[in-house]
Amino acid sequence: MRQQLDELTTRLVSQAKRSTQLESQLAEIQTRLHLEMEARSLQLTEFTSARERERQELLDQQQRLLSSEMRRSEEALEREKQRAADEIKILSQKVDYFGFMSNTENS
Repeated sequence: MRQQLDELTTRLVSQAKRSTQLESQLAEIQTRLHLEMEARSLQLTEFTSARERERQELLDQQQRLLSSEMRRSEEALEREKQRAADEIKILSQKVDYFGFMSNTENS
């Protein structure tokens, strides 16, 4: 009976030690998982921030290109308007000249 009690006590102590070891390993694994999750969360945040910066840079670049294109179009329109005004002026001078010549011939 005493021997059975000693065996049971030995097994109980052994199981208690094993249980303590397992709890310690579990705590270690939980700590590593928590650190890994934090690291991945930080990586995701950095990745997301990098993508957002790239997106914003592309938007800024597109805006600069659009502004540049608009400015070139406006400049071309102004040149076209000036060319038309010059042409109107020349035609008006020709009309005045031919009108003057016509009046001179009729006199």
